[in-house]
Amino acid sequence: LEGMEVLQGLRNVQFIANAVDALLGDEDFLQLRTRRHILRPLTLMDDALQEQRAEQVKAENAAIEDKASSIAALKQRMQEKIDKLRASSDDSNAIRQRLRTIQENEERRLQFEMERVNKEFERTVKESKIKMRRAWKSKLREEQLKALGMPSILIILLIMIIVYIRSQDLRSATPHERQRSN
Repeated sequence: LEGMEVLQGLRNVQFIANAVDALLGDEDFLQLRTRRHILRPLTLMDDALQEQRAEQVKAENAAIEDKASSIAALKQRMQEKIDKLRASSDDSNAIRQRLRTIQENEERRLQFEMERVNKEFERTVKESKIKMRRAWKSKLREEQLKALGMPSILIILLIMIIVYIRSQDLRSATPHERQRSN
């Protein structure tokens, strides 16, 4: 509630200032006070960020597809081995035991391969994020250099011109006998 009171107080101050200006016939300040803040986003940076995010999403989607296809291929290979053993074996207990052992081994191998695929997926996503951050920082540095470099160059150029003009003025103001000969 205190924030609302402060805002109301500021509106009252603005109203009184506008009323005084209107009574005095000074419309210039009225126009300035009624202006609203305009957002001027750095569209170049926003576009660069959106582009980097799109590339990151594309890389993550490719990693997801690779992960899914790898896991599907691993499961298919395991199932083919099991089916092959079932088709070629008799119905004896020794063969069923061997089939169970092979199936357990293949499931362990599948689990190990799935963990490897998951780690590869996480690494790809992490690299994609790092790449996005680096590209963003690079773009930001480039824009900062442009924003700071151009005015700096102009200021240095103006200083050099001023120094040159002052040195010319000093030479012309100094009597000819007192000037140094070059």
